[in-house]
Amino acid sequence: MSEEFEFAGFRLDLSARLLLRRDGAPVKLNSRAFDTLAVLVARPGETLTKRLLLNAVWPHVVVGDNNLNQAIAAIRKALGDTDATRRIVQTVPGRGFCFTADVTKRDAVAPLSSHAVTQREVVPTVADFF
Repeated sequence: MSEEFEFAGFRLDLSARLLLRRDGAPVKLNSRAFDTLAVLVARPGETLTKRLLLNAVWPHVVVGDNNLNQAIAAIRKALGDTDATRRIVQTVPGRGFCFTADVTKRDAVAPLSSHAVTQREVVPTVADFF
């Protein structure tokens, strides 16, 4: 099974680590921005503190708020979430960030590849922690 989330004309496929537009076109997003988006999408409507996001996306690494701010900026740019609208990721001053778009969670059956049949590997993702 792979976990997918649909929101605001996008689909986030956690197992394939892909962000796709409604038409199936991939959207470029660096790995830390992808992980940040995965944490936000998994908990829509909740205000997530900067500390929680930093610990989830950069575990066991000392980073500052600027790293998180860059990831949020990359997410907003990829989703077309402009300063004027802020319809998807909102900043909650003094508290953190909130994913405000409606989210539909889908469990999709992942196709088996010869690699998956011969070798099974468990790779934890950010979503495993939520």
